[in-house]
Amino acid sequence: FITTPIMLLAFIMALCQPLGIKPQFGVYIVVVMLNYLMLLLGYGGETGNISRNLGLYGGFVPFLAVFGIIFTQYVWGRGSTFNYVLFGIYFAIWSMYGLIYNMEEKKKNIIYNGLDLTAKCLVGLGLWVYFIGVFQ
Repeated sequence: FITTPIMLLAFIMALCQPLGIKPQFGVYIVVVMLNYLMLLLGYGGETGNISRNLGLYGGFVPFLAVFGIIFTQYVWGRGSTFNYVLFGIYFAIWSMYGLIYNMEEKKKNIIYNGLDLTAKCLVGLGLWVYFIGVFQ
């Protein structure tokens, strides 16, 4: 509930930079609200307040909406190869959380930790390296 809105903001800001535009506040708010809905559905399935299938499949609906909005606003038809690549990386990593949702608890937590390391640290470091021009 704390890290994902910040990650989504950083993602949107990284997509805006090559386009020379600023993030749209209204778009960001809608994305964050959908993100919270996704998390609530997943949490509800984890805690047994709703069925695991509703948590999983219901959670993928706002997930796809989040990425659909971001794609249409900041990637599609914008001519930025960087944006397509970055979008693909984020989409692949974030999809993995849902794909392992029904795994056995110990394996799932180990994989979640690896995904968190990748999504929260390595992607952030990669963006930092890219934007400060280390490899230019």
